[in-house]
Amino acid sequence: MIGKVQTVTRIRLEDYHKHYPEFQFEVIRGYYFDEGRCPILGNVIQKLFYLRVEYKKKKNGIQLVIKLITNSVYGKTIQKIAKTRFVIKSNCMTTKKGDETEFKAYMRYNFNQVKQAVPIGDSKKYLIEKYENVSDQLNYCHVGAEILDMSKRIMNEVMCLAEDNDIEIFY
Repeated sequence: MIGKVQTVTRIRLEDYHKHYPEFQFEVIRGYYFDEGRCPILGNVIQKLFYLRVEYKKKKNGIQLVIKLITNSVYGKTIQKIAKTRFVIKSNCMTTKKGDETEFKAYMRYNFNQVKQAVPIGDSKKYLIEKYENVSDQLNYCHVGAEILDMSKRIMNEVMCLAEDNDIEIFY
């Protein structure tokens, strides 16, 4: 790793320091949270976790829904920024302001953001693909990266413990 650049989270830095005490690093650029972290997401996930444990003990199928919700939260945190979005507008319905159709009015106001407009069969509707302004979008990729690093830490602890005790483990 000497001379290499790597993007890491706080969790991975902690693991490097724990397992390689001689490990040294230089921060080239990064993000830090000098006002603390917002605990809301973590608190919600913790409540969902314990709720799922309760329902799982009762053999209630709702526990699977709760599992899907918690997995979806992780998926949402690492979701890519959408570069385009789709809109459907009618070419026969007129707008409230006059005789112009929804489609024509939309195209007139958004022409510089439209990637393509495709008619939908014989329905007189159009599927419009519009460029999104990525600078207006927010994501939680830093949260998703930490979730992933924590899951790696947990998996590695189990696998290393098994290896230390000559126990075969398959993943």
